[in-house]
Amino acid sequence: MEFTLAAATSNLVSNNNLNSNGFGIYLDGSSGNRLSNNSASNEKGGGGKASLSDGIYMYNSNNNNVTQCDLSNNNNFGASLYQSKNNVFSHNTISANAQFGVRLRDGSDNNEFSWNTFKANEENGVLIGDSNSNTFYFNNFVNEKSHFYTQEDNNINSTKELNYTFNGNPFSSFVGNYYSNYAGTDSDGNGIADSSFGGDKHPLVKPIENYGLPQATPTPTATLTSTSSVADENVTATAAAQRVLTPGFETVPAMLGLLFAATIAAMLKKRAS
Repeated sequence: MEFTLAAATSNLVSNNNLNSNGFGIYLDGSSGNRLSNNSASNEKGGGGKASLSDGIYMYNSNNNNVTQCDLSNNNNFGASLYQSKNNVFSHNTISANAQFGVRLRDGSDNNEFSWNTFKANEENGVLIGDSNSNTFYFNNFVNEKSHFYTQEDNNINSTKELNYTFNGNPFSSFVGNYYSNYAGTDSDGNGIADSSFGGDKHPLVKPIENYGLPQATPTPTATLTSTSSVADENVTATAAAQRVLTPGFETVPAMLGLLFAATIAAMLKKRAS
């Protein structure tokens, strides 16, 4: 079965076996859709739109999200984007396609690819032609003859520092991609190679499976003992202050004594005069 979305928005296409057709999923003027957990592999072409022979083909389709799909062993491309912008591809397997893993052509700008595995595509992992500001980070490139065909005006690493964990430790850094034919050194142990590789300024030293998001920092919980102690100290200090500043029953005898002494002193002074 092949799947076509034409002028369609906000649809969910998930959990489909679209293997061994002319193409897998065709989007024509369709935006804001989510393609999740589909298999579009072994597409052979065969006339009309089916001659595309791609796992996913997007024409003039923007803001779509493609995740956890298998786009492998197709006669042309795993995914082909033509005049399509702001799409997000994540956690996909794009392998062993007869030409390229992903093709971006003619104004396919600002698309983002992260946490994908590109493996053993026949010509290139990614072909970019007349398309700008696409971003690739936290991807595996394994056994690729060539990782990228043209990179100019595109980002082969993250455009901002990201939080992640490596070897159980949290880090924040710009991140690139992993390349199985690159063995870089990592002097500070943050999982990012010390030198660039091709157009990637921050290549990873291990496959992306070794990186993850940091865990939330636990919030310390005060014990009852410490809370009670502070409360008792506050109560004690307050009570002491009240005893000093506020006359109570225990101060009355002293006040009467002072008044009696003052009266006697006045009488003696009068007699002396």
